[in-house]
Amino acid sequence: SNYYRYNGSKGEVWTRTQAAATAIITNGVVTGVKITNAGAGYSSNPVITVKGAGGIVTATATISYTEDFKTNGSITAITIK
Repeated sequence: SNYYRYNGSKGEVWTRTQAAATAIITNGVVTGVKITNAGAGYSSNPVITVKGAGGIVTATATISYTEDFKTNGSITAITIK
């Protein structure tokens, strides 16, 4: 079905919504992340980098694939490295 096909050379891409999250800080250290908007349209797990006074914290987001275009490729979890 052409409904599921996109032509990248013509600028056609899946609908994308940028995800958002808030760092949870305890005693000046990032101890977790709260997803405030799961976003959509991610095709691979994004790597997250947060720069702060204490240095750089990296994390990896886990994404979920669904048949619903509004939630396909959305972030379901964020793991601090």
